[in-house]
Amino acid sequence: MTTKLFPRMKLYPFYSALLAFFLLMHSAQAAIPGLPDKTIRYGLSMGALHMAVDNPEGLNPDPQSVIPVNFIMTDWLPNGKRYWLDLLFTEAAYAASANQMGQNVRYTSLRTLLQKDLKLTNTIRPWIGMGLEFSYTTYGTRYTKASDGFLLEKFDDRSEFNMGIVFNLTTDWELKNNWFLGMKLEQLFNLENNINARGAAAYLLYVL
Repeated sequence: MTTKLFPRMKLYPFYSALLAFFLLMHSAQAAIPGLPDKTIRYGLSMGALHMAVDNPEGLNPDPQSVIPVNFIMTDWLPNGKRYWLDLLFTEAAYAASANQMGQNVRYTSLRTLLQKDLKLTNTIRPWIGMGLEFSYTTYGTRYTKASDGFLLEKFDDRSEFNMGIVFNLTTDWELKNNWFLGMKLEQLFNLENNINARGAAAYLLYVL
């Protein structure tokens, strides 16, 4: 299995729509009474995503761990809540065998969550969240092969839009000069059982 930190990102209309959504959310920000003027944060995360693929034909490959490119945007809401947006890109190559389909998977995801502040202490402030995931996935070079390496069967490429339910747990600590360091755990349940994933990552946020 091979992974790439920065997958080749074509300018699909889906990507443009995600970018427009981020810009719209930023332009809509206004000071909320009782909260600081600057609460919106942008950042990046680095970690591992354990991803399982479920093929319509069966022959499901073993789950793989990938390193996604992950952009984050979050902002506070009243009553100890905040919204959390994840824009994620990754790709992985799954190995083929006689009973497992080899394929190259490219996965783009927008995750929108509402988080609740648990605030255990002044320094330990976890946020637990639940929300929806909207994803676009392409599956290319799909095939099976015999134990001697010869091709057994070739399958058509496919692509699909999907929706899922995602949960996360995050916590962050203030550094200095408007920077925050954090950790997150997440679990995705795809509503159509095409991609299921769980992951852990560290992230860095900046207050604008």
